[in-house]
Amino acid sequence: MTWRAQSLGAGVILAAALGADCGGSPTAPPPVAQGPAVQSITPNTGGTAGGTEVTIRGLRFAAGATVTIGGRAATDVSVQSAEALTAKTPAGAAAGAADVVVSVGGRSGSLPGGFNYQVAPPNVAPAISSITARGSRPGQPENFADLDETINVTATVTDPETAADQLEYHWTATLGTFSGTGATVTWKAPASAPETPTQVTITLRVVERYGTGGIFQQEVTGTRALALHDSVREIGGMAVRFLEEFSKPETNTDWRDVMRDFSTEQCPEREHVDDEQGDVENHIANFKMHAYTIGAPTVWFNFGLGCVFIVNRFRPGDACVSVPTNWDSTDKRNGVQFNTIGIDYLSAAYSRSESRWWLCSSDFDHTGELGHAFYSSAR
Repeated sequence: MTWRAQSLGAGVILAAALGADCGGSPTAPPPVAQGPAVQSITPNTGGTAGGTEVTIRGLRFAAGATVTIGGRAATDVSVQSAEALTAKTPAGAAAGAADVVVSVGGRSGSLPGGFNYQVAPPNVAPAISSITARGSRPGQPENFADLDETINVTATVTDPETAADQLEYHWTATLGTFSGTGATVTWKAPASAPETPTQVTITLRVVERYGTGGIFQQEVTGTRALALHDSVREIGGMAVRFLEEFSKPETNTDWRDVMRDFSTEQCPEREHVDDEQGDVENHIANFKMHAYTIGAPTVWFNFGLGCVFIVNRFRPGDACVSVPTNWDSTDKRNGVQFNTIGIDYLSAAYSRSESRWWLCSSDFDHTGELGHAFYSSAR
């Protein structure tokens, strides 16, 4: 910058010339980058075992921030905003005050002695002795649910130091949603699922907080497996499949294939399965099918109480099915062709050990003149 002197009486005043020698204004130096600042941690006290969930507030937090407390790395660090993050404390080397340090991009800010480690007093963790899940339909099996069904879920939990209603209950499931709080809640099954039956795992995490201000905690986790079904589709599908394969005696020549959804082990009365085997074998041996129609099934439930289809015909089971049928066939023994119209009634049983449905019986009731009898003997 050029200066000039101007004489004013006995003194000389120096004045800056307008403009610089280089022809521009001076450039200010760049600001110095600032690192994060730590202002507070809540709660500021916890056990030396670590695991205390804390919120740290300050300035200039950013993604990728790390936290140390007493020189040890905190876990589950999650930046909520430029002014807040959450984390879980690491185990403390010893009781006493520990520095809290947040680092971002190689710069750090600290709160000296911000967190106080304490030694937890003796305490016994809660114990989950059972988790039960049951729907409201009479006789419905435990740990069974259909799509879009709401069931009751109850946990039995004990703790020698803390009353059960003072514990925290955190419910989660791999599918569906929970309503309510505490040891008894309701679980709502989803309205649809990629496939059924499928297993849903219900998880309960019980937390006990103890010590002054509840700064210490113990927790325990329990699970319960639940079988999720679309029972109407599953049972109706088995019934229709059986009747369609029954209707093809020329190609389905092994009764075991036709009756693969029947079970002598799971059904209450084996003789009904044996009777149906005889009917299928008789149909394979003696009839030729020209055309058939299998209608849409109707399914209803009566867990453990069986099915009353028509007068004087009771079949034990957990679910009942009716399927309209129409067969056009020829009896190869006498060459007579006949069109047989009616309703086939089937019963089904639920296997708790296998978490699946089985067919147990099939009885045809004609709605017009019977025509051919597809069973081996009158029943």
